[in-house]
Amino acid sequence: MLKNRKAVSIFIARQVFHNKKALSTILTLTLLSSSRKIVKEVERESARRLRLSFEEAEKLRKRAEGFLRNAMRLIDEGEADLAIFNLEQYCQLMLKYRLLITKGTYLRTRSLRRLIKELGEVDPRVLTLISDLRNLHYVARLEESYIASRYLPIEYTIEEVKDVAKFVLEVFKPLVESAQA
Repeated sequence: MLKNRKAVSIFIARQVFHNKKALSTILTLTLLSSSRKIVKEVERESARRLRLSFEEAEKLRKRAEGFLRNAMRLIDEGEADLAIFNLEQYCQLMLKYRLLITKGTYLRTRSLRRLIKELGEVDPRVLTLISDLRNLHYVARLEESYIASRYLPIEYTIEEVKDVAKFVLEVFKPLVESAQA
């Protein structure tokens, strides 16, 4: 669940009003028609969209946390290739979750760098993940792992993956989770 009421209020406002054209159409229909039926339908549709967006955000967060737990378990089991893939999935889903919460939508992309840039528009502190060369190295490794761990004959060592996991836990996670609008 979202942790505080302010975040929930901001999330609701963004979900209901993020599409200015739709909002304009709704207001026009409401003003032109005194029919309560249209007003109720508009209210129902807004509530439905908000509920779906909130549910989507929570699914993204829960899945992300599951990928992180799974990555740590896989590291303990010595499955480096699968562990780094799970770390990338955690990062990708957490970025999408934070974007959905702060902006009301997120890019349909798998690029961590593009997602970081998008979240950086909301909170510039997040941009240190790609502006600092040490951090960029880790982000690039995570992006590489999305394809490499599944399709290429690249093998990761447990030491490499532990190093990436340390970055994810100590740098990525605190920055992304603290991103505010």
